[in-house]
Amino acid sequence: MVVSYGSLAPRMDDMEGVFTFFAQQLTEIDQELVMIEYPDLKGRIHFPLNFDGNNATQGREYRTYDRTGLAQFGLGFPRVGINATARYATVKSITDSFEYNFQEIRNAQAAGLGLDSALAEVAHRAIAELEDYAIYMGDPDTNTPGAFTHPNFPIQLAPFAISDASTATQIFRIFNQLFNQFPIATRGKRKANACIMSTRALTYLATTPWNETNSSNISLLDMVKQAHPQVEFDDCNWCPGAGDQGEDVIFAYERAPRNMHVWIPQDFETLETVGPTPEYSWVTGCHERFGGLQVRFAFGAIMYEKA
Repeated sequence: MVVSYGSLAPRMDDMEGVFTFFAQQLTEIDQELVMIEYPDLKGRIHFPLNFDGNNATQGREYRTYDRTGLAQFGLGFPRVGINATARYATVKSITDSFEYNFQEIRNAQAAGLGLDSALAEVAHRAIAELEDYAIYMGDPDTNTPGAFTHPNFPIQLAPFAISDASTATQIFRIFNQLFNQFPIATRGKRKANACIMSTRALTYLATTPWNETNSSNISLLDMVKQAHPQVEFDDCNWCPGAGDQGEDVIFAYERAPRNMHVWIPQDFETLETVGPTPEYSWVTGCHERFGGLQVRFAFGAIMYEKA
Protein backbone atom coordinates (compact mmCIF):
# COMPACT_ATOMS: atom_id res chain seq x y z
CA MET A 1 0.00 0.00 0.00
CA VAL A 2 1.31 3.42 -0.93
CA VAL A 3 0.65 6.23 1.51
CA SER A 4 0.54 9.75 0.17
CA TYR A 5 1.36 12.10 3.00
CA GLY A 6 0.08 15.00 0.95
CA SER A 7 -3.39 13.51 1.05
CA LEU A 8 -3.39 13.84 4.82
CA ALA A 9 -3.48 17.64 4.55
CA PRO A 10 -6.92 19.17 5.10
CA ARG A 11 -8.67 20.40 1.97
CA MET A 12 -11.34 23.01 1.50
CA ASP A 13 -12.74 21.96 -1.87
CA ASP A 14 -15.17 24.80 -2.52
CA MET A 15 -12.97 27.86 -2.13
CA GLU A 16 -15.48 30.17 -3.76
CA GLY A 17 -18.14 28.83 -1.44
CA VAL A 18 -15.92 29.51 1.57
CA PHE A 19 -15.48 33.16 0.66
CA THR A 20 -19.19 33.54 -0.15
CA PHE A 21 -19.94 32.03 3.24
CA PHE A 22 -17.54 34.47 4.93
CA ALA A 23 -19.01 37.46 3.12
CA GLN A 24 -22.48 36.55 4.38
CA GLN A 25 -21.22 35.92 7.89
CA LEU A 26 -19.29 39.19 8.13
CA THR A 27 -22.36 41.12 7.03
CA GLU A 28 -24.33 39.55 9.86
CA ILE A 29 -21.48 40.04 12.33
CA ASP A 30 -21.18 43.73 11.42
CA GLN A 31 -24.90 44.16 12.11
CA GLU A 32 -24.57 42.42 15.46
CA LEU A 33 -21.58 44.52 16.49
CA VAL A 34 -23.52 47.72 16.01
CA MET A 35 -25.87 46.57 18.76
CA ILE A 36 -23.13 45.60 21.21
CA GLU A 37 -22.73 48.10 24.03
CA TYR A 38 -19.77 48.51 26.32
CA PRO A 39 -20.98 50.75 29.12
CA ASP A 40 -17.53 51.11 30.67
CA LEU A 41 -16.07 52.67 27.50
CA LYS A 42 -17.48 56.19 27.62
CA GLY A 43 -15.39 58.23 25.21
CA ARG A 44 -18.21 58.24 22.65
CA ILE A 45 -20.66 59.25 25.37
CA HIS A 46 -18.64 62.01 27.01
CA PHE A 47 -17.70 63.81 23.80
CA PRO A 48 -19.61 64.68 20.61
CA LEU A 49 -18.76 62.53 17.59
CA ASN A 50 -17.90 63.61 14.06
CA PHE A 51 -17.90 61.02 11.25
CA ASP A 52 -17.01 63.38 8.40
CA GLY A 53 -14.72 61.75 5.81
CA ASN A 54 -14.23 58.20 4.61
CA ASN A 55 -11.76 55.32 4.72
CA ALA A 56 -9.32 57.24 2.49
CA THR A 57 -9.23 60.43 4.58
CA GLN A 58 -5.67 61.28 5.64
CA GLY A 59 -6.29 64.45 7.59
CA ARG A 60 -7.77 67.90 7.40
CA GLU A 61 -6.97 71.48 8.21
CA TYR A 62 -9.27 73.54 10.34
CA ARG A 63 -8.99 77.16 11.38
CA THR A 64 -9.98 79.23 14.37
CA TYR A 65 -10.48 82.94 13.91
CA ASP A 66 -10.01 85.93 16.16
CA ARG A 67 -10.52 89.57 15.40
CA THR A 68 -7.76 92.19 15.43
CA GLY A 69 -7.92 95.96 15.79
CA LEU A 70 -10.21 98.35 17.63
CA ALA A 71 -12.48 101.20 16.66
CA GLN A 72 -11.80 104.72 17.88
CA PHE A 73 -13.53 108.06 18.17
CA GLY A 74 -12.72 110.49 15.38
CA LEU A 75 -11.69 110.08 11.76
CA GLY A 76 -8.60 107.92 12.17
CA PHE A 77 -10.28 104.88 10.56
CA PRO A 78 -8.10 102.24 12.23
CA ARG A 79 -7.91 98.91 10.46
CA VAL A 80 -9.65 95.84 11.82
CA GLY A 81 -9.08 92.35 10.55
CA ILE A 82 -9.10 88.64 11.23
CA ASN A 83 -6.30 86.54 12.65
CA ALA A 84 -6.64 82.90 11.56
CA THR A 85 -4.84 80.06 13.32
CA ALA A 86 -4.56 76.91 11.19
CA ARG A 87 -4.28 73.45 12.67
CA TYR A 88 -3.91 70.16 10.89
CA ALA A 89 -5.32 66.91 12.25
CA THR A 90 -3.95 63.62 10.95
CA VAL A 91 -5.90 60.38 10.81
CA LYS A 92 -4.48 57.09 12.07
CA SER A 93 -5.57 53.51 11.46
CA ILE A 94 -6.44 51.26 14.39
CA THR A 95 -6.30 47.61 13.37
CA ASP A 96 -6.41 44.02 14.57
CA SER A 97 -7.71 40.72 13.16
CA PHE A 98 -9.38 37.43 14.03
CA GLU A 99 -9.26 34.01 12.40
CA TYR A 100 -11.27 30.81 12.04
CA ASN A 101 -9.69 27.47 11.26
CA PHE A 102 -10.95 25.07 8.61
CA GLN A 103 -12.74 22.80 11.09
CA GLU A 104 -14.74 25.67 12.58
CA ILE A 105 -15.82 26.64 9.06
CA ARG A 106 -16.75 23.05 8.15
CA ASN A 107 -18.73 22.62 11.34
CA ALA A 108 -20.68 25.83 10.73
CA GLN A 109 -21.40 24.94 7.10
CA ALA A 110 -22.42 21.38 7.92
CA ALA A 111 -24.75 22.49 10.70
CA GLY A 112 -26.22 25.28 8.60
CA LEU A 113 -25.32 27.75 11.34
CA GLY A 114 -23.41 31.00 11.35
CA LEU A 115 -19.91 31.36 12.68
CA ASP A 116 -19.58 32.20 16.34
CA SER A 117 -19.30 35.99 16.44
CA ALA A 118 -17.36 35.93 19.72
CA LEU A 119 -14.02 36.33 17.93
CA ALA A 120 -15.30 39.33 16.00
CA GLU A 121 -16.65 40.81 19.21
CA VAL A 122 -13.24 40.46 20.86
CA ALA A 123 -11.59 42.16 17.88
CA HIS A 124 -14.16 44.95 18.03
CA ARG A 125 -13.62 45.33 21.76
CA ALA A 126 -9.84 45.60 21.36
CA ILE A 127 -10.17 48.46 18.87
CA ALA A 128 -12.84 50.14 20.99
CA GLU A 129 -10.58 50.03 24.05
CA LEU A 130 -7.64 51.61 22.23
CA GLU A 131 -9.93 54.27 20.77
CA ASP A 132 -11.36 55.01 24.23
CA TYR A 133 -7.90 55.28 25.78
CA ALA A 134 -6.72 57.65 23.03
CA ILE A 135 -9.75 59.91 23.48
CA TYR A 136 -8.76 60.62 27.08
CA MET A 137 -5.00 60.00 27.18
CA GLY A 138 -3.91 60.57 23.57
CA ASP A 139 -1.08 58.81 21.78
CA PRO A 140 2.41 60.33 22.17
CA ASP A 141 3.84 58.14 19.38
CA THR A 142 1.62 59.87 16.82
CA ASN A 143 1.57 63.24 18.62
CA THR A 144 -2.16 62.95 19.26
CA PRO A 145 -3.27 64.67 22.49
CA GLY A 146 -6.24 63.44 24.49
CA ALA A 147 -8.63 65.19 26.84
CA PHE A 148 -6.37 64.70 29.87
CA THR A 149 -3.12 65.47 28.03
CA HIS A 150 -4.11 68.40 25.82
CA PRO A 151 -1.74 71.39 26.19
CA ASN A 152 -4.56 73.92 25.75
CA PHE A 153 -6.41 72.85 28.87
CA PRO A 154 -5.27 74.56 32.10
CA ILE A 155 -4.72 72.55 35.25
CA GLN A 156 -5.86 73.73 38.64
CA LEU A 157 -3.66 72.38 41.41
CA ALA A 158 -4.81 71.95 45.00
CA PRO A 159 -3.17 70.56 48.14
CA PHE A 160 -5.63 67.68 48.51
CA ALA A 161 -7.63 65.17 46.51
CA ILE A 162 -11.41 65.17 46.77
CA SER A 163 -11.58 62.27 49.21
CA ASP A 164 -8.76 63.78 51.30
CA ALA A 165 -10.40 67.16 51.85
CA SER A 166 -11.00 67.95 55.51
CA THR A 167 -14.31 69.77 55.13
CA ALA A 168 -17.31 69.77 52.84
CA THR A 169 -16.84 73.50 52.31
CA GLN A 170 -13.40 72.86 50.78
CA ILE A 171 -14.85 70.42 48.29
CA PHE A 172 -17.72 72.75 47.44
CA ARG A 173 -15.22 75.55 46.81
CA ILE A 174 -13.22 73.33 44.44
CA PHE A 175 -16.18 72.84 42.11
CA ASN A 176 -17.17 76.49 42.31
CA GLN A 177 -13.68 77.46 41.18
CA LEU A 178 -13.73 74.93 38.35
CA PHE A 179 -17.11 75.82 36.91
CA ASN A 180 -16.92 79.59 37.47
CA GLN A 181 -13.68 79.93 35.51
CA PHE A 182 -15.48 79.29 32.20
CA PRO A 183 -17.79 82.33 32.13
CA ILE A 184 -15.13 84.51 33.71
CA ALA A 185 -12.37 83.59 31.25
CA THR A 186 -14.67 83.68 28.19
CA ARG A 187 -16.77 86.70 29.29
CA GLY A 188 -19.88 84.61 29.50
CA LYS A 189 -19.53 82.94 26.09
CA ARG A 190 -19.17 79.42 27.43
CA LYS A 191 -20.16 77.50 30.52
CA ALA A 192 -19.14 74.07 31.75
CA ASN A 193 -21.98 71.61 31.28
CA ALA A 194 -20.16 68.31 31.95
CA CYS A 195 -17.78 66.99 34.57
CA ILE A 196 -16.10 63.57 34.73
CA MET A 197 -14.03 62.05 37.50
CA SER A 198 -13.05 58.68 38.91
CA THR A 199 -15.69 56.31 40.24
CA ARG A 200 -14.00 56.65 43.62
CA ALA A 201 -14.40 60.45 43.68
CA LEU A 202 -17.97 60.44 42.33
CA THR A 203 -19.03 57.79 44.85
CA TYR A 204 -17.45 59.82 47.66
CA LEU A 205 -19.41 62.93 46.62
CA ALA A 206 -22.67 60.99 46.32
CA THR A 207 -22.39 59.22 49.68
CA THR A 208 -20.78 61.88 51.89
CA PRO A 209 -23.29 64.08 53.75
CA TRP A 210 -23.12 67.85 53.42
CA ASN A 211 -23.01 68.19 57.22
CA GLU A 212 -22.29 65.83 60.05
CA THR A 213 -25.90 65.42 61.14
CA ASN A 214 -27.21 65.52 57.55
CA SER A 215 -30.70 66.19 58.87
CA SER A 216 -31.85 67.16 55.37
CA ASN A 217 -30.31 64.05 53.76
CA ILE A 218 -28.27 66.15 51.30
CA SER A 219 -24.98 64.84 49.94
CA LEU A 220 -21.99 66.81 48.73
CA LEU A 221 -22.95 65.96 45.16
CA ASP A 222 -26.48 67.28 45.75
CA MET A 223 -25.10 70.61 46.95
CA VAL A 224 -22.79 70.97 43.95
CA LYS A 225 -25.67 70.15 41.57
CA GLN A 226 -27.88 72.74 43.24
CA ALA A 227 -25.23 75.41 42.70
CA HIS A 228 -24.47 74.28 39.11
CA PRO A 229 -27.64 72.63 37.73
CA GLN A 230 -26.41 72.80 34.12
CA VAL A 231 -23.53 70.38 34.81
CA GLU A 232 -23.90 66.63 34.24
CA PHE A 233 -21.62 64.37 36.31
CA ASP A 234 -20.27 60.97 35.32
CA ASP A 235 -17.35 58.69 36.08
CA CYS A 236 -14.56 57.61 33.75
CA ASN A 237 -12.17 54.66 33.86
CA TRP A 238 -9.17 56.75 32.79
CA CYS A 239 -9.44 59.44 35.50
CA PRO A 240 -7.63 57.47 38.22
CA GLY A 241 -3.92 58.23 38.06
CA ALA A 242 -4.24 60.44 35.00
CA GLY A 243 -2.72 63.49 36.71
CA ASP A 244 0.94 64.50 36.52
CA GLN A 245 1.42 63.30 40.09
CA GLY A 246 -0.50 60.09 39.52
CA GLU A 247 -3.55 61.53 41.26
CA ASP A 248 -7.15 61.31 40.09
CA VAL A 249 -8.23 64.18 37.86
CA ILE A 250 -11.55 66.00 37.67
CA PHE A 251 -12.28 67.18 34.14
CA ALA A 252 -14.81 69.98 33.64
CA TYR A 253 -15.68 71.04 30.11
CA GLU A 254 -18.28 72.36 27.72
CA ARG A 255 -19.73 69.36 25.90
CA ALA A 256 -20.64 70.84 22.52
CA PRO A 257 -19.49 70.12 18.94
CA ARG A 258 -18.35 73.72 18.54
CA ASN A 259 -15.95 73.22 21.44
CA MET A 260 -14.50 69.74 20.86
CA HIS A 261 -15.41 66.47 19.20
CA VAL A 262 -13.99 63.01 18.48
CA TRP A 263 -13.28 62.64 14.78
CA ILE A 264 -13.81 59.15 13.30
CA PRO A 265 -13.73 59.30 9.46
CA GLN A 266 -14.14 55.51 9.20
CA ASP A 267 -15.92 53.63 11.95
CA PHE A 268 -15.14 50.01 12.78
CA GLU A 269 -15.28 47.69 9.77
CA THR A 270 -14.37 44.11 8.92
CA LEU A 271 -12.25 43.74 5.80
CA GLU A 272 -12.21 41.01 3.18
CA THR A 273 -11.24 37.61 4.53
CA VAL A 274 -7.82 36.29 3.48
CA GLY A 275 -6.92 32.62 3.33
CA PRO A 276 -6.22 29.88 3.55
CA THR A 277 -2.99 30.44 5.48
CA PRO A 278 -0.35 27.68 5.64
CA GLU A 279 -2.17 26.52 8.79
CA TYR A 280 -5.49 26.39 6.90
CA SER A 281 -7.18 29.22 8.69
CA TRP A 282 -8.96 32.27 7.33
CA VAL A 283 -8.04 35.71 8.68
CA THR A 284 -10.31 38.73 8.75
CA GLY A 285 -8.80 42.16 9.36
CA CYS A 286 -10.57 44.83 11.39
CA HIS A 287 -10.01 48.50 10.82
CA GLU A 288 -10.95 51.97 12.00
CA ARG A 289 -9.74 55.44 10.97
CA PHE A 290 -9.32 57.64 14.04
CA GLY A 291 -8.68 61.38 14.03
CA GLY A 292 -8.56 61.89 17.78
CA LEU A 293 -10.10 64.54 19.98
CA GLN A 294 -10.35 67.78 18.00
CA VAL A 295 -10.27 70.89 20.19
CA ARG A 296 -11.52 74.22 18.85
CA PHE A 297 -10.86 76.61 21.73
CA ALA A 298 -7.99 77.04 24.14
CA PHE A 299 -10.33 77.37 27.11
CA GLY A 300 -12.66 74.48 26.35
CA ALA A 301 -11.93 72.53 29.54
CA ILE A 302 -10.11 72.69 32.83
CA MET A 303 -8.69 69.95 35.03
CA TYR A 304 -8.30 69.68 38.75
CA GLU A 305 -5.65 67.51 40.34
CA LYS A 306 -3.70 67.25 43.55
CA ALA A 307 -0.44 69.19 43.51
